[in-house]
Amino acid sequence: MTFSGAGGSSNNHSAHPQVPAGSQRTLRTAIIAALVIAVLFVGGVILGARMLVTKQVYSPVSVSPVDAPEASSPTCSDVVGALTPQAGRFTKVPVQQPEPPGVGAYRNAQGTELTVRCGVYPPNQYTVLSQPQESGGTKWLELKDAVDATGLRTWYAVSSSPVVAVTSTADRQSVIEALTPIGETVKQHHGSAPAPTPKPYPLSTVALDPAHSTAGPACNRFTAKLPRSIANHD
Repeated sequence: MTFSGAGGSSNNHSAHPQVPAGSQRTLRTAIIAALVIAVLFVGGVILGARMLVTKQVYSPVSVSPVDAPEASSPTCSDVVGALTPQAGRFTKVPVQQPEPPGVGAYRNAQGTELTVRCGVYPPNQYTVLSQPQESGGTKWLELKDAVDATGLRTWYAVSSSPVVAVTSTADRQSVIEALTPIGETVKQHHGSAPAPTPKPYPLSTVALDPAHSTAGPACNRFTAKLPRSIANHD
């Protein structure tokens, strides 16, 4: 009986061998190291993918040259050089070579471009009837491209010289937000030349026929039939 009990005890020890404490610590360390390496690998993959997407979204902008007589002026160089890294929701990006003078560029998180051109001509639509809006201490005249179907809009800084134009197809509100820091830069670095003079309102310089008085019955009937408003103009 004693022999049989001793044999049973020997079998139990064989079925459940004891692992040395040092081996347990080594195994635990190896598992933790493997987990750390796996986490670092996954993090590296995510970071690399994010960097790749960021590089594609914020890629350089190709800007074609336009007739901008003051683009190479020292004032325009100062304005473009002082553009802030962030303008609202837009991040400043490089301009593809060959880079026209007096040009800066931005992109938003969707990759939509916003270009800044300094030294352009004031638009023909800038008349005494225009109502520029102020942003960043600069007065901006907003013009929508009636032909372009992408919603292209351009804001012209008309309160100083040289004239600066900001163009984008991004949503209007996000561009208006970007005009604040851009307008502050324009105001800080504008030249000593006077602001552009608005053109007369349409037909104001047309000579009237002296044979027909503007206060005559025909003109009165015509003006009485005019609509109270046309589009957004009262």
